[in-house]
Amino acid sequence: MNIFGDARSSRLGTRSRALCAQVYAVQAPPRRGSNPPSGTLPLVTPNAVILEERTSTGSRSRSTVVTPSSTTTNAANIPSLRPPNGRGPSTSTSASTTAASSALSVVSRFSGPSPSNRAFMDADVGRERPEEVDYKWAQDSYSSLQRTVDTWTFFTVFRSQLYLLDKKWSYIGGFSEDKKKDRTRSLARYLLESVLNLGPTFIKVGQLSSTRSDLFPPEFIQELSKLQDRVPAFSAEKAMAIIEKDLGQQVGKLFQSFDKRPIAAASLGQVHRATLWSGEEVVVKVQRPGLKQLFDIDLDNLRILAEQLDKQDEANDFKGIYQECASVLYQEIDYINEGRNSDRFRRNFKDIPWVRVPIVYWEYSSPRVLTLQYLPGVRITDTARLNEAGVELKLVAKRATEAYLLQILKHGFYHADPHPGNVSVDITPGPYQGALLFYDFGMMGDIIPNIREKLLEVFYGIYRKDANQVIRALTDLQVIRASGDQLSLRRSIAFFIDNLARQTERQETIANIGEDLFAIALDQPFRTLLTHGL
Repeated sequence: MNIFGDARSSRLGTRSRALCAQVYAVQAPPRRGSNPPSGTLPLVTPNAVILEERTSTGSRSRSTVVTPSSTTTNAANIPSLRPPNGRGPSTSTSASTTAASSALSVVSRFSGPSPSNRAFMDADVGRERPEEVDYKWAQDSYSSLQRTVDTWTFFTVFRSQLYLLDKKWSYIGGFSEDKKKDRTRSLARYLLESVLNLGPTFIKVGQLSSTRSDLFPPEFIQELSKLQDRVPAFSAEKAMAIIEKDLGQQVGKLFQSFDKRPIAAASLGQVHRATLWSGEEVVVKVQRPGLKQLFDIDLDNLRILAEQLDKQDEANDFKGIYQECASVLYQEIDYINEGRNSDRFRRNFKDIPWVRVPIVYWEYSSPRVLTLQYLPGVRITDTARLNEAGVELKLVAKRATEAYLLQILKHGFYHADPHPGNVSVDITPGPYQGALLFYDFGMMGDIIPNIREKLLEVFYGIYRKDANQVIRALTDLQVIRASGDQLSLRRSIAFFIDNLARQTERQETIANIGEDLFAIALDQPFRTLLTHGL
């Protein structure tokens, strides 16, 4: 049942079941950096050695970067940070019910894989990543014809191997469950390597698919979740060329310092630390070169594949999944749209001091370059570091849930990609310690006012244990279809509400509640949801 977070009932909802919290602080508007003095730009090279001074509590307070040829000292806090992704607003019943599912399951993702960007994390600094030049799709000589051949070769091999998984006659020496598990794991590893070899489009689709436990076996989900650590970085020279072309000035005139080693690499871009001439610490997100051309070729092939899969499997809406992926991909490569979403989100939380969002420096941004305030924090799932810093985990969970409920029921504008990689916690001693830091505002959703009112009725109905009110609200939301026989539906709703109350009293996990919802959703009354594409 989508409104409560069932993975099968919403294509969008599967991503939004992740842990979410958002960031906002009322901050001064970005100011233009002063004119740079003459001289060369101190670039931090990949061969730099980072020497850290630590406070008595063990937190980083200052970093000194020493290169073989020069020395540059940066006084900056270095916990961790994360960058944005992309997607524009989405106004639909599906989006609204997705938002509701996220609110109820927000705490269930307090730990787990992150399918997308790792934003600006300490763990990413210095991590060795595969080089983009190691892949065919990054070569200048790579043609659209070769791309199509490679794509369909992968489709054919993967589809045939997937078909053979359940064919007992295909196992040499006889079938056994252990042999099937071994073959599944082998195929999952092939899937991961193939996605990396096919590049940005497929990496992004793979990251989105890593939350689709309703479509893929656990072995596939486990392998696809590794994409966050395996995304290849592109050269600093390419990144600097894009910055200079889009912003119209040399990097040395735009920034006082610019770290050539990316602190994060994602499917669609990578992030570099920099310092403005005004002294402000920032991060610069640069889009991967040639994305639009790859998208055009890949999405055309994916459309054909989705149409074929729909003919063979009526239980899943592959064409709908394709359409969502296409919309997400094209919107994610518009950093202006992402910056606007970030500003709107920050305004919504202007009176909430424990939610913070990086400031956008518009004078240093373009559709392919996004410059943001450097807001470091600890990944929200890193409970060990949070405990070490003295941050109360229950408070973090409470704030995460409250922040998402505010997005859904008050603002009507919510983060549609709320995996743990997009949420951090400020551990710096002071007024913001324990504040939620939100990143990645490319994928956002809008909920129109009348939908918000019905969502409130659903929540009030659950709170009051009134199954009839919940059914009426879900019917108005078109999540379920009105029919003459409401008895089985009412029983299922009442079962969920009663079980939810018992599990809450026992302080059982949201994951257990989600399992109950999944089982309920398989009941006949809820199958109408699938026909709506919810």
